[in-house]
Amino acid sequence: MNRASRSIPNYLIRLLPPLAMHNRLPYAVEVKVPTITYEVRIEAGEKTNIYFLNLLKMHKICVEVPIYLGIPWMGSFNLTADLEEKTVAMATEYDTEGGNKQLGLSLHVDRTETCDVFLHAPYWIINKTGLPLQIRASLSDVVYEAQGEEPLLFCYKKHRRRCVRLRAYHSSWSSAFSLDTVGCTGLVVCKDRERKRRYRILLNVTLSKLCPNLTHIVTLLPNFLVVNDTRKHLRFMEENERADLWIDLAPGQCVPFWPDTDSMRMYVKFRDSKLVSQHFHITHVHQTVLRMDKGAGLCVDVSGGGEQPFTVTFRCYRVGDAPVRVDNLCEDLFLKIHQQDLGQVALLSPYQSMLYTWDDPSKERLLLWNVYNKKSKGFVAEFWKDGYGQERVSFHTVKQPCMVTSTPIVTAKLSAS
Repeated sequence: MNRASRSIPNYLIRLLPPLAMHNRLPYAVEVKVPTITYEVRIEAGEKTNIYFLNLLKMHKICVEVPIYLGIPWMGSFNLTADLEEKTVAMATEYDTEGGNKQLGLSLHVDRTETCDVFLHAPYWIINKTGLPLQIRASLSDVVYEAQGEEPLLFCYKKHRRRCVRLRAYHSSWSSAFSLDTVGCTGLVVCKDRERKRRYRILLNVTLSKLCPNLTHIVTLLPNFLVVNDTRKHLRFMEENERADLWIDLAPGQCVPFWPDTDSMRMYVKFRDSKLVSQHFHITHVHQTVLRMDKGAGLCVDVSGGGEQPFTVTFRCYRVGDAPVRVDNLCEDLFLKIHQQDLGQVALLSPYQSMLYTWDDPSKERLLLWNVYNKKSKGFVAEFWKDGYGQERVSFHTVKQPCMVTSTPIVTAKLSAS
């Protein structure tokens, strides 16, 4: 009709199910209502509607998790008209390895529009360290095993301090820390006195995208990752005066790294070579070209830190990776160059060019030059970049020959006298 009429009712009628069961777990669950002989399977992240219950009465709801930690779990709760929050203690008839396998589910009821029952776990703990970890809540003797990347479903007992402790292998328990620090990455340290090692584990807490107001995703990561992005077999180790513990790294392999010392510096070499690279930092973001066997170059990229693990990536040398190219364009002068505060010197003949990399990447990256056989203090070589973004140092007499180059240059003019 073109005009409003009082005979047309102005109502919006919505038909809703009286009860909706939401599975906010990473596992399928089976829900049973014995009073009406009702049974349904709800997959992870899904929900189901139930139309056959009188919600003014109390009903017993049975919940079964067919597979969690390799065994089935069962539990139940009473659905009443005033139920809002509840923790359901799940039990199993199988071996729980001395109580290290436990499961508690949380229940949240929202009656804003209809009766929505959410089955969830307050915390999903995901172990990506590759280590067997154990977790226990403060003021509690219950120990949870976190092995593999299968999510561990965790909830606190009521009236407990909301902190947990962590340990790896048979290390001491870490200091207590919270699982509610959303957006704040932390470092958990587990000291293993028997192995004389400290496990540095990165803690990352985010909100679940499926159920952000009910579930936290807690991810445990190694603080260091080492990646071999070359086609050659490598070996690496940390700078350690007490032992030479080389670790094999196959082409394309990525492994977690657990330092034994606080040196935070590393060496690398080819598997069949005796020549070891210079040491380099693994906690500073940088890119460095390392001198390797038979003149081969290997580039190491250190990235990450903060919210991500430090990632040490070894890759093949590419054109432009060298930190600087040095050109000696003097007709009759031999030049020497070296890194500041280091004794190793490189000699350049007239009209010779060289791609230079640092003798000690962990020290200040400052290049000094001087005329050969001069005992005076060296001069600082000022770098500049060409249009290709490469740095270069060019030495020449006042009368400079014409030169075409595509490399970055730092220019130092020498007098012929």
